[in-house]
Amino acid sequence: MTFNAGLTLAGGVGSAGATAIFEAGDLVAVTGALNLASGWNLTVTGTGFRNGGSVTLFSYTTAGTISTNADINSGGLDFTPSGSLFLTDTGSSIVLHGISSTVGIPKGTLVLVK
Repeated sequence: MTFNAGLTLAGGVGSAGATAIFEAGDLVAVTGALNLASGWNLTVTGTGFRNGGSVTLFSYTTAGTISTNADINSGGLDFTPSGSLFLTDTGSSIVLHGISSTVGIPKGTLVLVK
């Protein structure tokens, strides 16, 4: 999903903050300013994640106010992560550490190269 004019996720206490819900393979590209206020919520759900690694959730061209202190809900995953989940800001993307996506790694696919 691409936001051409920017994106703001407002903060709050508990469920009062804005919530972003991601399934494996999701990426939000923001060509304007990305603003993640303190107290926003992140939910990761579905069967397309695996334990360990990292996954990019947001890419952006302009940093607004960015807080990586989201309330992370991983209860919708089909496994319990072995470590803590946390976010980092690389300067052009927001990365979730502790889980990775299996999307793009098809099981049982054979590729022949000549």
